Amino acid sequence: MEKINLAEMQRTVHETALEKGWWEKSRTNLEDGTLWISELYEGFEVYRKFGTFWAEEVEPGKYEGFCVELADLIIRIMDSLAYNDYHIVDKDNYSEMIVGTNTTEPVEFINWCERFIQKYYIEEDDLRAAEYLIYQVFRFCRRIQMNLPLFLKLKVEYNKTRSYRHGNKTL
Repeated sequence: MEKINLAEMQRTVHETALEKGWWEKSRTNLEDGTLWISELYEGFEVYRKFGTFWAEEVEPGKYEGFCVELADLIIRIMDSLAYNDYHIVDKDNYSEMIVGTNTTEPVEFINWCERFIQKYYIEEDDLRAAEYLIYQVFRFCRRIQMNLPLFLKLKVEYNKTRSYRHGNKTL
């Protein structure tokens, strides 16, 4: 699997989000957390439809699939943390944190992530827990042999080409 520098990627992700207008107004943790959860459920819908961790290029440079939605989740978390001036570091393990999951079942993993986001980010405002969630997503992807670093790189590059506030969304 490819290696990526998460700290460098976080800077790129946040610069792109600023350029594309996604931080014209600040968001609450509830809004951020809900956006993160929406990426999980987009991934769930892909898994539900195809029953696999499928991903494919649907147009030049644009990929869709379960792993692409997990990449979107990580991008959103990185961006939110950067906006809050929390800079992630590259680590291989977070053994000091007692919560986690070892599942390889996508529905169980999505449900665990949703509960984790609700408890630690939305309710407790724990930015370190948000960083920890990034590592949990990477661990899950390694367990299911999904090349998340590749799709993360592809998605970051694709986002640079998107229009200002694509889809004219308010959040």
